[in-house]
Amino acid sequence: MLWTIEENTKAGGKSMLSEPTISFQRTMNNLRELWGTWKTMLIGSFLGYFVGILPAAGATPSSLIAYGRGKQMSKEPVKYGDGAVEGVVAPEAANNAASTGSMLPMLTLGIPGSPTTAILLGGMVIWGLEPGPRLFTDHKEFVWGLIASLYAANLFAVILNIMFIPAFIWVLKLP
Repeated sequence: MLWTIEENTKAGGKSMLSEPTISFQRTMNNLRELWGTWKTMLIGSFLGYFVGILPAAGATPSSLIAYGRGKQMSKEPVKYGDGAVEGVVAPEAANNAASTGSMLPMLTLGIPGSPTTAILLGGMVIWGLEPGPRLFTDHKEFVWGLIASLYAANLFAVILNIMFIPAFIWVLKLP
């Protein structure tokens, strides 16, 4: 992680959180640690995407499957459940990939793959768009606009998250 929160004990026996510390060296060490989980991340992404493609499966089953598979493949499965990085990377990668995968049955078959895509499907129907194979031929500009908006949303999410790091740290400092 980019910062850690350590637990300190006062004289009265109560515990309180210490100040989060951020440094370039710690950030680089944590990025190296994250890079070491690339196999787990890749497997979680593939599992999440293919479970997300299944109509009405959603992100929860893909996260659970990726967590279990990551634990099976881990060199140290005992650390799962105690904050092992792989135990966080696998389900998160699957969760994010399932959200993307659930768009496929919604656009091509008109079957929502998650609650979010069900809302998107309802919006498309309100606009008079009929999801399915003809959507790609009859409304090309909508489809390409949707694809472009997904790329733009990812870019803006990264920018906003970077901008709000001080606010996130402030929240961590709250007792």
